Amino acid sequence: MNRFVKTLGYLMSALVALLLLVVVWFGINTSKNIELAQPYFEGSLATLVTWDLERLAPMLTPALYGQLSSDDGQRFVQAAARLGSLRSFEHLQYLGVSTDVPIAGTVYDLLGFSLLAHFTAGDAQLDITLAQSGDTILVHDIRVRSVRMPVSPAP
Repeated sequence: MNRFVKTLGYLMSALVALLLLVVVWFGINTSKNIELAQPYFEGSLATLVTWDLERLAPMLTPALYGQLSSDDGQRFVQAAARLGSLRSFEHLQYLGVSTDVPIAGTVYDLLGFSLLAHFTAGDAQLDITLAQSGDTILVHDIRVRSVRMPVSPAP
């Protein structure tokens, strides 16, 4: 019985240590990815939310560009444009990562973020997925939630 309790104690200690390592690893990755995204959003978000596809083309993955160019995508773009100009954003939150995702012949890490954007016509919650490969960062998905925008996000 005493040996069983000792073994169980060792297993529980190992499980706690493993859990602690996972929490620390996730914290480090979260911090690293927010440090990557913060300057990107500060420099690019105002352009992204102009919803001008000609200006956005180099910032988007081919898949997102194709979605936004479709009829449904154009309805989304027109509805999103009604939010007006971006005034500021806050509460950048890291949602998670999917690694080694192939997109149009290139392998990317997909980084999910959420932020509260303040527009001239009201606020909107933006969920944005960035595709990162080396130094290249492209927008792979964008979702907009706002009472000012009753149209569902891009397909």
